[in-house]
Amino acid sequence: MPSQYGGVPSTVAYPAAINIAASSNASPIIVTCSTPHGLSTGDVVSISGHQSNVSANGQFSITVTSTTQFAIVAVGVAIGGATGTVQPLKSQSFQIPSDGDAASAAAFNVPYEALGDRSAAQLVLTGAYKLAATVSHIANTGTVGTSTGTCAAGGLTWVQASMAYQLIHNNVHIGDIIEAEVDVSAAGNTSSKNYGLSLFSSNVGPGQAQTPQHIDGSGKTWTQATGSQIVSVHLKGYLQLVNPGVVQIAVYGMTNNPGGDTITFYDDQNWLLKVWRPTAVPQ
Repeated sequence: MPSQYGGVPSTVAYPAAINIAASSNASPIIVTCSTPHGLSTGDVVSISGHQSNVSANGQFSITVTSTTQFAIVAVGVAIGGATGTVQPLKSQSFQIPSDGDAASAAAFNVPYEALGDRSAAQLVLTGAYKLAATVSHIANTGTVGTSTGTCAAGGLTWVQASMAYQLIHNNVHIGDIIEAEVDVSAAGNTSSKNYGLSLFSSNVGPGQAQTPQHIDGSGKTWTQATGSQIVSVHLKGYLQLVNPGVVQIAVYGMTNNPGGDTITFYDDQNWLLKVWRPTAVPQ
């Protein structure tokens, strides 16, 4: 009778970091470890903290050249000394049956249980959200446009910044969390008046009309000291999407100057958008 096995994640062990003894100023770089590394050609390692020969730092697939040395595809810039570590990016090995082994459950349970343990460990390591997409953009060198804010009866009104860049990402899902941020340089038109900038989002499905929505917590305000004062503003906010399809992020501005006023944008806008997607893994 077969038995059920769900895996035991706590049995999965990971190799400890290995100290580096030296590295060569060559291409490829030969890394020498202070102790036998126990690695195989094709293993992936992360090297960090190695000084002088700094191009050896990073993530590499290795070619083993001896029990204490391996080669990485990188160009050396100096001879490296005994600094930094090598972290193997793998779990410990396990036995698998060979030709001639007895055809018994005991021979096959070892690898099956090991795979089950690793599958369970991956669930433990998986968070509630995964990074599904990253979009970055540097937009508009020079003066990039203006945003006219108005004072409506009973309060202020946000107005989209005309000519300012809008970041658009396709193929978003219901439940995705958007992390959006942008660095802008701006100036209000009138001294001693208050101005504000904030992020707005349009999340639309096929055939739907755009309805801009304020991203809570993303707004920044300032008081214009002089007409020539340019302020640096970092806007950042989060929004959970309710529609599949497209998300569009834009900058809106407002002012408390009666009758409205102008905010002018200068220099580049540095945009970054991250899409965090639910994994459905219980935490």
